Amino acid sequence: MSSSGYTTQNVQEFAAKFANTMLTQLNALATQTAGVEILYFRSTPVKSETDFIFHDYTLYNVEDCPLTMKAIYTNASYNESSYIFSQLGMDYQTPLELEIDITTWINAVSNDGTIPQAGDIIFIPQGEKIWEVSAMDPQKKAGQVVSYKLNCKKYQPSKHRYTGPNLTQTMDESTVSTEKQYGEQIKGSIQDLVDDPQTSVFVSTHKDPYKDLPKTLTDGTIIKKRVNCIKNLEKDLIVDGHTIARSCYNMSVVDGTIIDYKITDSITDDEVRSLSIWFNIKFESPESRVSITGIQKGKMNTVISLRTEKTFKNNTYVYLERGIIKLYGLYNDGKITVPNIILKKFPENWHTFTGFKIRDYEPVNLLSADADYPISVDVQAGRFLSIKVGDYINVINLKYELRPEKWYALIVNLRNKCLVSLFDPDSGLHKINDYELILDWPDNTIFNYSIKSSNSYLTNIRLYKVENTEISTQLQDLVSYNIKNNSLAVINDSADIFMNLSYHQEES
Repeated sequence: MSSSGYTTQNVQEFAAKFANTMLTQLNALATQTAGVEILYFRSTPVKSETDFIFHDYTLYNVEDCPLTMKAIYTNASYNESSYIFSQLGMDYQTPLELEIDITTWINAVSNDGTIPQAGDIIFIPQGEKIWEVSAMDPQKKAGQVVSYKLNCKKYQPSKHRYTGPNLTQTMDESTVSTEKQYGEQIKGSIQDLVDDPQTSVFVSTHKDPYKDLPKTLTDGTIIKKRVNCIKNLEKDLIVDGHTIARSCYNMSVVDGTIIDYKITDSITDDEVRSLSIWFNIKFESPESRVSITGIQKGKMNTVISLRTEKTFKNNTYVYLERGIIKLYGLYNDGKITVPNIILKKFPENWHTFTGFKIRDYEPVNLLSADADYPISVDVQAGRFLSIKVGDYINVINLKYELRPEKWYALIVNLRNKCLVSLFDPDSGLHKINDYELILDWPDNTIFNYSIKSSNSYLTNIRLYKVENTEISTQLQDLVSYNIKNNSLAVINDSADIFMNLSYHQEES
């Protein structure tokens, strides 16, 4: 025995108790400092409900009022924002391990002698997720419990666990459900699955109610012949191993409107409409020589007087070219009317030059809209893209000669700041160029969309309600045989008589 009356054993016991006390206090301090706030719902057994054979409790009541406390993540690799998607829906990243120090627990339960147990429910507001305790492991130091380690899994309702209305309300108010967090995406996906324009073919086999296609070529009221504007491609349109299209629209079977979409639309000035389309200009007319005899400038257009070797019919579109000077206009009585925007960067005396060549062509209409402010998107002379909204016309010089009998893809994002992308499928789909212009894009009511006849083939015609400017989205869209996100599309027309029959109108 020592002179102070304490044995060595007593000193060791005192030191151990002191160390445990300090460890407990440090754990509590660490929890309060670095812990995450949780709501803890205890699940208590109903003692009168037991299994007769195994004597297990068969019913548990969950407390309506949760305990508020802090806990520490013990799995350092756990990512609170990580979600897992499977055929069964959305799930959280697992496993989740939480540790609650004993002081924090005792203070939360008012030292009532209870401990955490499997079946308890934990809500973590920080990640807006509900967990269920699957196992509890007491952590001991020197024989004394210092904390509770909880292994958690995603909460699942159980018929053996009764949750009252207060708990249900607490969960509804405190959590963000899948429907709340992904409501619009889920709504869109459901619409993709049951969208009537895609499924109507299976209930209506004689006529597409969403689009009219010409069936006959007439001379006045006399039917000359039956026509079918859907053409099977002699060779599938394939890019980098992706089958893009197997059929297309022959836009020259008749004059006038070829595709008449029975679709109305309403656009505000801050909304966007994105046109995605594949097109092929069938051929070009031969060139002939021309000389310019005079010009007359107007407010929006310039009238150019010509002397030509070839005679052109009135209301014919013609294309003039000499070196870097390239322009198009509408021919009438030896003169052509040219949009002033094309002439902006030309030299002042450009019209005095000689050596111009001229040819006639037919504009390729990619989209038209009968509206309060009519819309038209056209490829002019295989060199320009003209976009008309109301009376306002803007023209993009593509700075690229589109070759006849060759497929190209174009994406046009129509809004105040109009963004355009042109793609070539040779050697893999690659972007030729991006273009930008400012449009007058007012609130607009669309009565119907249509595409007029031209000397071209068109396929994969899509008009989206969202911007399509990200290169990854553009490429995915352009190489897709038939898109799935029809809920985002005003028009989704692949001209496909096999996979998208709802856009094929049978001859009567």
